[in-house]
Order: sequence, then C-alpha cells, then structure tokens
Amino acid sequence: MTRVVISHEYAGSPDQAEAPRPEHWLEAVTAEVTDPRDTVLVGHSLGAVNLLRLLQPARCRP
Repeated sequence: MTRVVISHEYAGSPDQAEAPRPEHWLEAVTAEVTDPRDTVLVGHSLGAVNLLRLLQPARCRP
C-alpha cells in the first residue's frame, strides 16, 4: 500500500513558536519514510524545501 508523507509549511502547527530548525524537520520526515519505493512525498512552502533536503543525497538510477 502506498504511503503519503506530507511536510507542511512552517507555523502549520501551533507548537511552532520559534524559528524552524531544519535538522529537526529532516529527522522527523526521515522517520516517516519507511519504504522509499512505496512512498509519495508532498511538500508545501518550507516543507517542500525539507523534502528536497531529504532527497538530496539520493542517487538516481537511469
């Protein structure tokens, strides 16, 4: 079954009072991606940047 992981905008949650910490966002989204082959990533605002950081070290196959 396909899993959808949504990384939303900064301040999309009431407990986000401080400036965003990219390392914490990356840890959280990494923990949610259990099977990359069967995962759809959806990002909005800074959440999209977070997903790009997640994908940055990935190697693409032709």
